[in-house]
Amino acid sequence: MRTVRKPGILDEPRAIAAADPSGMAARLLDLPRQARIGWELGGRAVSPRAAAAPHRGAPGAPWRPQTVVIAGMGGSGIGAALIKGIADRTPGATPVTVWRDYGMPSCVGPSTLVIAVSVSGSTVETVSAFRAAVRQGARCLAISGPRELAQEAEAIGAQVLGVDHKGEPRAALGHTFVAPLRSLQRLGAMPDSGADFAAAAHDLEGLAASLSPEVPSDRNLAKQIALALDGRVPVTYGAGHLAGVASRWKTQFNENADSWAVVEEMPEADHNAVEGYALPEAMREMAMVLLLDSTNLYGELRTRLHMTGDLLREERVEHRLVEVGRIGMLADVLRGCLLGDLVSYYLALIRGRDPSTTPVLTRLKARGQRSADDHSQPAARVLRA
Repeated sequence: MRTVRKPGILDEPRAIAAADPSGMAARLLDLPRQARIGWELGGRAVSPRAAAAPHRGAPGAPWRPQTVVIAGMGGSGIGAALIKGIADRTPGATPVTVWRDYGMPSCVGPSTLVIAVSVSGSTVETVSAFRAAVRQGARCLAISGPRELAQEAEAIGAQVLGVDHKGEPRAALGHTFVAPLRSLQRLGAMPDSGADFAAAAHDLEGLAASLSPEVPSDRNLAKQIALALDGRVPVTYGAGHLAGVASRWKTQFNENADSWAVVEEMPEADHNAVEGYALPEAMREMAMVLLLDSTNLYGELRTRLHMTGDLLREERVEHRLVEVGRIGMLADVLRGCLLGDLVSYYLALIRGRDPSTTPVLTRLKARGQRSADDHSQPAARVLRA
């Protein structure tokens, strides 16, 4: 068992403030308040008109979609995976497809509701997806900042739920998860969960307080997990409604801590990933597996998760069972996301990284813009089978 580092910077308030000049911790810990804002925002959703005839008179009976596609990228798109995890396990919910690409699936048509989510309003893939949805006759809703996506939605008469967020899209979960979730409930695609949300939001306030920088490492679960991860590649396992939460942990490790990270979904991982635990030896020494657990996982699935933990122990792979379960699926998702956000934040501080900056992503976006403006760029070498 590897020795865990001493808390160091994590228990030094002045050092934390110096390492986090933009105040990223405050934006992450603001999730309880922001979730309530997102709930109110999503509650404004109204039955969308057909994209092919957006300027006709007011619709008659409320329209209920047969399928839902939620389009978004990065921090703006993670909410789709979280919603799908809940919808797949909610009786009466409309099937949800997560779309992280240009264009739209060919099956999208007049019976489909497409929700396009972009905190900035200028995510190129999401704008492309929205345009394709309109061409294919889907009914559309935009949850967007004030740029292209919002402008194009307004131009065709589609509803826009305006996002007013100053900060990173990955710190906007109230807008990117809670708002579209509530929108689906308002549009009849999912059952109303107002009572569950009220309880979950209240519960989240207590968790946020327990994870704040002022709470020392010996009483702060996020700091403890971050310290255990120092020098390791985090591998996060999620099952059922926590699969999307595991993906959130992975992307927050990427963006906040500038770290390689891996995500696995149960029970699929038990049919392939487990065979790689023993070898190569170097990888076994580098990995730290985090198994997201909840009493709200159905029996057989949770048993599988714990069996996998036993197997990791037998193969001498560092791992930790992380209990995020509380009072229901929605609370689990919000709690799991907030915990992962703070783990990645503290890991960034341990590694000497500014958690708010993404220099490589910024460089890549600049190149993408130049490529769009100049089609004379030489093609990359292609390796053919």
